[in-house]
Amino acid sequence: MSHSIKKVLLYTIIVCVSLILAYLLFSKSETNKSKLARDESQTRNSYANGRDALVSEKTEGSLFDSNNGFLEFSDKESEESAISDKASEYDPARISPEERARRKKLAIEKYKPLVALFPNNRYIPKEKTDQELAKEKRRNEIMDSLQDRILTGEELTSDESLFFYSEKKQELAEKLEILNYAKEKLNINPNTNSVTNDILIKRFESIQSRNEAYSKEIDSAKEKGGDLKNFSIE
Repeated sequence: MSHSIKKVLLYTIIVCVSLILAYLLFSKSETNKSKLARDESQTRNSYANGRDALVSEKTEGSLFDSNNGFLEFSDKESEESAISDKASEYDPARISPEERARRKKLAIEKYKPLVALFPNNRYIPKEKTDQELAKEKRRNEIMDSLQDRILTGEELTSDESLFFYSEKKQELAEKLEILNYAKEKLNINPNTNSVTNDILIKRFESIQSRNEAYSKEIDSAKEKGGDLKNFSIE
C-alpha cells in the first residue's frame, strides 16, 4: 500500500471517529437536556404537601368564575378567547350589588344547558333555595377557616383534615368536569398553539398535581383515625 493511500485512510479514520464522538457527545447532551426539562416540569407541577397545593390554587381559582367568561365554549372564539378577554375586564370591586344580581340572573338563564349536563357542579350558576344557599355559606365559612389555619402552619385534627381535603378533591373533580367539556368543545390538544389551549393544558396539569397532594393528605388523615362521620358542617 502506497504512502499516499495510507495517508488518505488515516484521515478517513480520524474523520469517522471524530464524527462518532461528536454524535455521542451531542446525543448525550440532548438526552441530559431533555431529562432536565422533564425534571423541571415535574418539579413545577408537584407539591410536597397539601399546604403547597393550596398556595398554588389561590392563584388559579378565578378561572372558574363564570363572570370572567370561562364558561364561554363557542367555536367562534378568537385566538385570545373569552377566557383572557373577559377575565381582564372583570373586576368584582367595581360591581354594584344591583349589577351583581343582574349578572347572576343572566348567568343562571344562560347556563341552564350546562346545569342539565352537570347538575351538581358548584362552578356553574344555577337557581338555589334559601336552605341550599345557607348550607353553602356555612360550608364555605368552615372551609375558609380550615384553610387559613393550614396556611398559617396550624395542624388540623385528623377529622378536620379528612373533611377539608375530601372537599378539596371534590372541588377538583368538578373543575375537571368543566375542563373536559371545554377541551371537547374547543378541540383542545397539546399540538395546538393558542392562548386558550395553553391555559387549559396548564390547568389540567396543576389540578392533577394538586389532586395527588390532596389524596396523600386524605390517606394520612385516615391512618391517624380520621372519620368523616365525626365532622359536620351543621
